[in-house]
Amino acid sequence: MERGQRLRAAQYRLAQHYLDKLHTAQRAYAQGSENAVHALAMFDQERDQVRQWHAWISAHAEQDERVTAFCSDYVEASPDIFRLRLPYQEYLSWLKAALEAARRLGNRHAEAAHLLRLCLTSELIFEYQHAVDYAHQALAIARQINDQPLMAQGLNLCGNACSHQGHFEEAQAYYEQSLDLYRAIGDRRGMTEVLNNLGMLALFRWNNVAAQDYLEQSLAHCREIRNQEMLAPCLNNLGFLAIRLGNYTAASDYLEQTLALCQVMGDKQGIAAVLANLGTIAYYREEYSLALDYLEQGDSGKRKPIACTDQGR
Repeated sequence: MERGQRLRAAQYRLAQHYLDKLHTAQRAYAQGSENAVHALAMFDQERDQVRQWHAWISAHAEQDERVTAFCSDYVEASPDIFRLRLPYQEYLSWLKAALEAARRLGNRHAEAAHLLRLCLTSELIFEYQHAVDYAHQALAIARQINDQPLMAQGLNLCGNACSHQGHFEEAQAYYEQSLDLYRAIGDRRGMTEVLNNLGMLALFRWNNVAAQDYLEQSLAHCREIRNQEMLAPCLNNLGFLAIRLGNYTAASDYLEQTLALCQVMGDKQGIAAVLANLGTIAYYREEYSLALDYLEQGDSGKRKPIACTDQGR
């Protein structure tokens, strides 16, 4: 019995050790710029060990309350990095296990947070109905426990769900509520994301003036708070808008900045979206061979575009 207890204590220590490493990497990533690159390198170095300990945690989560807590805590530790570095289906399986763990523990805050991340990840693999369900479940819990940051995020994701379904008026209302709440609590990172989403919605609705305004506000916030994760999609969307307006020089400038960021971060999804937009510029300039080259490069690494497609063309 004593030997078994020592073994379990050692396992707890190692699981906590890698959980601490994930928290450290996430804090560095949130600082942006060189810190974000360092955080991704840190995670890449420890990825196999993190996966090994997450597998151990998942296998024992129903037997031990402390391990159950680890199961919930691991996906909370580095969410931004996981979205870049884990295959979506693998991350979904981690999130679903974490959701069950949070429910067993009765942790409503963690339950809502996991539902929101399930929503985000479901969007990335085009499972929009699942995304809608997760978003509404999360928002309901956030309201019950009066958690304003989770409410703001839930409203934003409900806006995404409505936008994907073509319910643009509802999406606008959700986004505006989310933006008001983020402003009230002083969350500029959240404001940056919602402004970008409002800009994309305006692009879908062919309201180019509003799109420019929202996206430039988002870009200003991104640069002030050094939000590396949102800077690339915001620049890419501004590049897309410049293409639509026929300003190919400005579009190329935005997109080259985006491509450089995505390459540094190793963001294959972002690279594919930028290459597609660069291909569009080459096409409109009648540089057809170059356009085909960009599009083929983009297709080879494509998972999901981060800027909307101009359906009117």
